[in-house]
Amino acid sequence: MKKTIFLVGKLYDLSTKTANVVETDVQSRLDAHYGSNYIIFSINVCKQSKEVTINFRRNYNECYHPENRTNIFCADMDLITGRGIEGFAVPCMWPIAPFGYPFSTGIDEFITCYKESAKELGASRMKDIMITHDKDNLNVRLFF
Repeated sequence: MKKTIFLVGKLYDLSTKTANVVETDVQSRLDAHYGSNYIIFSINVCKQSKEVTINFRRNYNECYHPENRTNIFCADMDLITGRGIEGFAVPCMWPIAPFGYPFSTGIDEFITCYKESAKELGASRMKDIMITHDKDNLNVRLFF
């Protein structure tokens, strides 16, 4: 697949890197930033359907509200984009809460910011993005 994806503060060229190489690199960066095995990352690239499936396994035991699935947590937005990892700043920032308080925003609003940031950084154009989450998993599907 000749696609470049924006993920966790970096661009990954899927024509030169395998899913295993991307997975290892992202996991090592997450471990260095958040601590070992705090977040478990996986990626699957389906070349035939031109789809990339990304999963972040993390746990929100106390603050997760299942009725709020149309929103995305600030921590999840930071995971997907890599904001703050190795000093990375997102080019197209979503609105943030003052004084660093945790918050959430609409998934559609975040997707718009993510697509604009990816474009500005030089990633391939995506047809669609789907984000789903529960208290243990954050799933991102990129369609090209």
